[in-house]
Amino acid sequence: MSVSAPQPPDTPRAIENSGLDVIPLTSAVPGCNHTTQISVRRQSRRRIDPPEPPAAARFYSVSQVARMFGLSPMTVYRAIGAGEFPAVRIRGRLIVPAKAVEAMAEVATAEQTVVDAARWAANR
Repeated sequence: MSVSAPQPPDTPRAIENSGLDVIPLTSAVPGCNHTTQISVRRQSRRRIDPPEPPAAARFYSVSQVARMFGLSPMTVYRAIGAGEFPAVRIRGRLIVPAKAVEAMAEVATAEQTVVDAARWAANR
């Protein structure tokens, strides 16, 4: 039974089996003929599926709604607390139904008017 000595990683066989490509580089310095070899990892040949488009959100956080409307989160919390803006409370956390935001935008677009969130929430 013969045991072969392990090859150092810079030998051609070790690099060939490691998934690396060897690229010779010549020095860019004028008058220097020094050549260096570098190892570059090969790109995977696996097929990568494109990511699925994100599902439409059903709820937004108060911070997300505030960013959408250009308000501070505190202003949205106050409107929700006063009953002027629709929200759902789950164990102390407030979330805003995406349908409510979309419905307000649709009314504003369809009627080409300003939607008062407090009146809109009271009429629903």
